[in-house]
Amino acid sequence: MKIELKRVFFSREGTLGYMEVKGVKCYTLEPPCGFTSIDDESKRIYQLKEYGFRCIPTGSYKVTMTPSMKFGMYLPVLWNVPCFAGIRIHAGNDPKDTEGCILLGRDIYIDPEGIPKLLNSRVAVDFFKNILVKYQNEEVV
Repeated sequence: MKIELKRVFFSREGTLGYMEVKGVKCYTLEPPCGFTSIDDESKRIYQLKEYGFRCIPTGSYKVTMTPSMKFGMYLPVLWNVPCFAGIRIHAGNDPKDTEGCILLGRDIYIDPEGIPKLLNSRVAVDFFKNILVKYQNEEVV
């Protein structure tokens, strides 16, 4: 199974995108990437890395479900992300809810102050977790 994340909106507050899983789309929210276009990403991601304040580099990563001590539940985790550790896919609505992890939501909006937000995040995360469990024997990248 291949899960692809596409980033589509870059701001100083956060990065919005979407992830398609088995034909169903979930929106994503990550910390700011420090660049304003996909073309600029590879040049800037490492220069601008600050703990908890940058999105992960583009790439293919193994995803598994493991227990999270912080969240007290099983959550997806990405493995071997350059310059990062403990990158999870979890619920959250605001860029303040992530320190590098990928937040999922069913809907997105930009608030009046220009801050990207997610709605229905727990629904999206539950869906994603169920897909991972259902297809656990397929390789997830």
